[in-house]
Amino acid sequence: AGAPSAVEAPLSGSSVLSVALSSCSALARAWRSNGGRSSSLSAVLMLAVDCCRDPSCQEAAKAIAGSPAQLPELVALLEPQSGAIPAAVQVRGLAALVLGLCLLALPGEDSPAGSGGALVGATRLMSIIASRIGVDAFTRAADDFQRCLAELPTAGRLQQFHAGFAAFADTRFQQVQEAMVRIWLDHGSPSSAAGAGSGADGTVSDGQPAAGVQGMAADVAEHFKDWLLD
Repeated sequence: AGAPSAVEAPLSGSSVLSVALSSCSALARAWRSNGGRSSSLSAVLMLAVDCCRDPSCQEAAKAIAGSPAQLPELVALLEPQSGAIPAAVQVRGLAALVLGLCLLALPGEDSPAGSGGALVGATRLMSIIASRIGVDAFTRAADDFQRCLAELPTAGRLQQFHAGFAAFADTRFQQVQEAMVRIWLDHGSPSSAAGAGSGADGTVSDGQPAAGVQGMAADVAEHFKDWLLD
């Protein structure tokens, strides 16, 4: 028998992720520079979403969040200067969804290099989002994307996304919001940052909150107070 065709031997999840990540950085830079290749970038981000769909599978999340080439590019897609670029709502929404899925799948804390664990844990990723993007801006990107999905005609939505994608995105963004609240309460709120610690809870040896946690608390306190009271 001959070699199996591409249809008979689909790419594995890790291979799909490798394909997506190999082109993501160049496409993201081109898009941020002049708004070009937005369709290609959206397709690559959708591949990354598909690889991270199951929060119980950490491998894709660890590969993305632990990559010094990919994580900064994903974060940069959500930074303010990209707001006026064509197709910004879709690209920024998909980037927010990828980061959110990583946040849900990653363990709470970083692991040492070479240990096989996550080089960037959920707490550190939350701090990166808070300091580089801002939780309000991250949430706004998610809300704008969900509104865009809701307003798309059914035929157009099915051309760009698989059936049920809007409901999936809505559920995952809600879970991300809840996860951010938990991380803030555990690491970023004034009460959690006030006591002495050895570093595992975001503090340094003299009991003062580490810089990343201080930034997280400053950025998200009012946002989450309002959200919790809704």
